[in-house]
Amino acid sequence: ETGLPVIGSEITIEGNGATIQRDAGAPDFNLLVVDASGNLTLNNTTVTGGNHGLINVCGAVMIADSVITGHTNAGVHQYALRSGYPYFDDLCPATRTLTIANSTISGNADKGVVNTAGDLSIINSTISDNGTGVFANYQGNISIANSTISGNTNHGAWAFGYFHNYFGGGGVIDITESTISDNTSAGDGGGVYVSGLYDGGFITITDSTISANTAGGHGGGVGASPGYYGDGKIVIANSTISGNAAGKSGGGIAAVSEGAYSAEIEVRHSTVSGNQAEIGGGGAYILDDGGGTSQLTFDRSLISGNAAPIGPEVLSLTSNSDTTLGDFNLFGVDGNAGTEGVTLSETDIVPAVGVLLSDILDPILADNGGPTLTHALVTGSPARDIRASTDPGCTGTDQRGVSRPQGAGCDSGAFELEQDRVTLHTTQDSFIQQQPKWTNDGAHPRLELNTDRHLVVGFDLSSIDPANIARVTLVLTIDDASPPDGMGANGALVDVSRLLEPWDEGNRASAGLPPSEKQRGSGAGVTWACASDDDISNRKHDCDPKWKGGTFASPPSDVVRHTNGMTGEVEFDVTADMQAGAESWLFKQRGQGRIDYYSKEHPDVSTDLSLAPRIEIELQ
Repeated sequence: ETGLPVIGSEITIEGNGATIQRDAGAPDFNLLVVDASGNLTLNNTTVTGGNHGLINVCGAVMIADSVITGHTNAGVHQYALRSGYPYFDDLCPATRTLTIANSTISGNADKGVVNTAGDLSIINSTISDNGTGVFANYQGNISIANSTISGNTNHGAWAFGYFHNYFGGGGVIDITESTISDNTSAGDGGGVYVSGLYDGGFITITDSTISANTAGGHGGGVGASPGYYGDGKIVIANSTISGNAAGKSGGGIAAVSEGAYSAEIEVRHSTVSGNQAEIGGGGAYILDDGGGTSQLTFDRSLISGNAAPIGPEVLSLTSNSDTTLGDFNLFGVDGNAGTEGVTLSETDIVPAVGVLLSDILDPILADNGGPTLTHALVTGSPARDIRASTDPGCTGTDQRGVSRPQGAGCDSGAFELEQDRVTLHTTQDSFIQQQPKWTNDGAHPRLELNTDRHLVVGFDLSSIDPANIARVTLVLTIDDASPPDGMGANGALVDVSRLLEPWDEGNRASAGLPPSEKQRGSGAGVTWACASDDDISNRKHDCDPKWKGGTFASPPSDVVRHTNGMTGEVEFDVTADMQAGAESWLFKQRGQGRIDYYSKEHPDVSTDLSLAPRIEIELQ
């Protein structure tokens, strides 16, 4: 039964705020139906009171700025036109699509959105207070972006597989930058659920938050139980699973196999915190029930602050199944991993005794930027910089879109703690040469380095508290007009060391310069012999004692190999030096050849200050 004629051509309904509604005394019929030749655009319209609000059989539908509410069956349903016994062949054209944008699908008794075949997209929309929020079955594919799925009473998002051999696969749901919250289920999977009969569904969740969902069974936030003769899989990346609860096990996540098939959940670069379960696995739970297998994988994730009587963070009860721990996870609090039936990998860490949840992250789910709520890491968190920045896996962005890494490495979990960064440019720089020892080049446009010449650079760091320093990089830039040359096949090593006494830059410039560019200089300045020669113009050593090429700490703070033709910036790690109060450094070369860097007096620095020596400071 259809309230309006079936749409079989191109139709646009510009509602301008109007309502299409079944009369309360009329039979229970569907309001809008689109067939294979139909193309419907529904704008700014409320559709309410029917059996289904809108059914798309094989056509093309766009729902924009509209409300689909109050239907006894589903708000929106897209399905296949099938033939053969028992209707296994999908006869719909490939052009069948349904898009829901900037709309609300709410208060529908059975389901909000159903897709059993073809592609369906939900963008910037709210799916709330329905029976099931979003349901994908058979060959139905649903993509959800920048949307909210909340308050639904029979799973927020549910992918169901049925008769793969006949229908070609289970339902698929892809969720990005969305919130799935406050949904419930009497069984498993309150927020997100994968199940099936003779097949399983598949769900991916990226850059999203799954919070405050509840399940009477397993998996308050996320549950996978594929059913008989079918596998099911959920992949979670860069997402937060927080504040969910299960009446049985797996407050945040549960993978439970049935029959001979598998349930698989992958959790990558995600945060699982504040979830609870009545029996076990407050954060996550894995079980094989019968002859099947389950697999639960954690990689670069943070699992901390969850609660359950057994295995508060992770509980694994398996004989055929597997819990795989990838690299660089953090488990537990206060010296306790909180896992049962799980063996941590060599790169996983457990916070030390005395390190509580509030020392790891902010336990309050909050707006920390980005489209969804997150748990921010706190200063000094053991989840910070777990994976070195040089590791190929330390790339990409966090849940909010903040680039990784921010510090010396990538953080575990969905949140990459942004560093306060300070860049300071040199206040004095020079090179000093062994012959003649009295020469000063504090005003030279280049910093020339070889085995007979050392470089000295200094900074005004009085505004920086060493106790707040996380990482310090000293950056020199090679002069484009004079790349390194004369080195052997293996290049040359350049050491940087902390200077142990103050020095004066001086204002002389002479080495290798044409007469027109030379400066005689006057007053005090640094030379090979003196940290501060009282008179750099008299060709004498006016200092006592002499520092003989620089008084510096040993061993060097960092060593960087240079090669012939090398260009661009060269970075030296001087973190420990600056934490110890250093403000100036000396560079010396090991090996043949010569290296020229820009000094702060180089003419090009007047238009590009980044060419001058600088310090980049990341604060805690």
